[in-house]
Amino acid sequence: MDRSSRKLRRSAKTLIEIVVTLPHHLTQAGLTEVCCQGLVQRAEIKKRNLIGVAATIERYELQHFTEAPKLAR
Repeated sequence: MDRSSRKLRRSAKTLIEIVVTLPHHLTQAGLTEVCCQGLVQRAEIKKRNLIGVAATIERYELQHFTEAPKLAR
């Protein structure tokens, strides 16, 4: 087992947060930001610089915007 495979195995049950902004044409309610918190279930290397991650969503929050949210820099 190589070093990167061991790191991926340890990533199981790691907490993650993913934020996705959905456009108006999908929500019909203006821009909607979905902030999801969850746990990594498994991760694997697909190709040299491509990693696949499966996670369960434990909780999420929706926030509606009248204009695009400002991105953090």
